[in-house]
Amino acid sequence: MSDDTYYTVLNVKETASISEIKTAHRDLIKQVHPDTIANLAPYLRRIAEDKAKEINEAYTVLSNSRRREDYDRQLAEYRRQTTPEPSPTQQATSETYSTSSGRQTTPEPPPSPPPTQQTTSQTYTGSPGSYCNRCGTSLFANGFCPKCHKFSAPAATSPRPKPLMRWPREHPILALAILPLFCGLIVGLYKLIAGPASNQPRAIHPVAENPAPGMPPVLVSGTYNGTVYNQTVNLGATFTVVINQAKDGVLSGCMAVKPPLDGSGTLRGSVRSSSVNFAVADMTFHGSFSWNEIAGSFVVARPEGNQLGEFRLVKQAAAGPAYHCDDGVLTGIREVASPSSQHFSDLPPGL
Repeated sequence: MSDDTYYTVLNVKETASISEIKTAHRDLIKQVHPDTIANLAPYLRRIAEDKAKEINEAYTVLSNSRRREDYDRQLAEYRRQTTPEPSPTQQATSETYSTSSGRQTTPEPPPSPPPTQQTTSQTYTGSPGSYCNRCGTSLFANGFCPKCHKFSAPAATSPRPKPLMRWPREHPILALAILPLFCGLIVGLYKLIAGPASNQPRAIHPVAENPAPGMPPVLVSGTYNGTVYNQTVNLGATFTVVINQAKDGVLSGCMAVKPPLDGSGTLRGSVRSSSVNFAVADMTFHGSFSWNEIAGSFVVARPEGNQLGEFRLVKQAAAGPAYHCDDGVLTGIREVASPSSQHFSDLPPGL
């Protein structure tokens, strides 16, 4: 059993004053300061760090009057409890004896101090299964905990260590290296189970983007009435378009725009899937066909700069006025009632 106490850790007497304790603590802590042990080997630094904790723990108790009194009382109780009873033979040999001067003396057995925190692995229990209910350390026969340095009520069983929780703290670098390997293993197993089919993208639309030759995706042939709005010059007008679609998706026809805008002439373009593109004179239209409507934007190429706008076309019913193209000019025009209000929903107020 270790003979270390808080007094022996600081290398002072049990009757030392507070100033002597402070001086001893200052001299000892300099020897294990982090700046002093920076160049030592790793295992020597760990020993020095443990020693520094022990020195600070001893100083914390002995520098406080109340804690020191409690510790001295527990130390005396421990010595009284752990002092072995003399056997009959020892009692006979330890009886009073005469010295050369004729005086009779009775020798006293030397006291045994309690262990400090470093001796917690040495158990001195009166009965098996007595453990501290705070830290789980084995208690002495009198109920004194060598780690807490207090008398504690015994717990039923010793707390079992958790190796899985303790191992990452003891080996942090190894734990960080194993983590990506474990993640890679999970990903590899998933790919192995899912197979190569999982790497192929799923087809969201069952219809192919490029239709087969001779099979246009949509049929946009017909006569359209609608509105056009030039955002650059802030003007809008109505216009009529005749579109003829060939089997390969090529568009032809003509267009006529009413004042205050112009842009009448021959129409040339194409249709791909639901995208409709055509050009008339210096105007290029890009729109999308849906439910007998074509809507989108257009660009007017002018020397002073391009003009931008929006358009919307609605397919005319079969009972409406008849139109046809004559050398790129829209003919057969009869006065047509103004489109319904829904055709102007995209125009600004007042147009």
